[in-house]
Amino acid sequence: MSRGKPAVVDLTGKGDGNLWSCKPTASSDNGLFAHVVHKHTTTSSTLQGRTIRFSKVAFSEVGDKLAAADQLGNVFLIALRHNRFSLLRRLGGCCTALAFASHSSPELYVALADNTVQCVDWKSGELLATLRGHSSSVGFISAHTNGKYVMTTSTAEAILWDAKIHQRLRTLNQAQGVGVQQALFLPVSNTLITCFKDDSIFAWSIDSLEYRYRLV
Repeated sequence: MSRGKPAVVDLTGKGDGNLWSCKPTASSDNGLFAHVVHKHTTTSSTLQGRTIRFSKVAFSEVGDKLAAADQLGNVFLIALRHNRFSLLRRLGGCCTALAFASHSSPELYVALADNTVQCVDWKSGELLATLRGHSSSVGFISAHTNGKYVMTTSTAEAILWDAKIHQRLRTLNQAQGVGVQQALFLPVSNTLITCFKDDSIFAWSIDSLEYRYRLV
């Protein structure tokens, strides 16, 4: 590989393998060191050879793993430190959000266009649970650093889940017709921050979802 030329990693038709045969070098122009692609391998003449776009990607908490989901629901795990990739699971629907759980958990949360969130073990590829309860597709997922909670957000509601048993704990609905933009945990705290589409930002207690304060 010539110096300054990014590696091309082609995942087409592969279940697992090495990312590159030798250590890549970042481009001197923009810092790019790898370009990951894959193409549809169906016999259909309309799809054969068509490049399938990755719809969502997410880094693990320590940044050594990257999850990528495409428009067809194929979920890949890219282990940068170990120079490996693997096709974790075929979920059969377009991914709308993606997030790793805390570093102590092997769980990966994958939201699909059918309003569900699939919990997948990124070590084995096993489907651990399906979270149901949203009335529209989830656009953002936040996992608490303590490994106990996961927050999923759609435009209609934000749902707090028990990450240990995959059960819904609380639901925060849109207020006065104003949709929820995003909900996320503050690091190392029991505070949840919600952003609404009218630009308002509120803080809530994780344990009870009681209102604490508004950011202005």
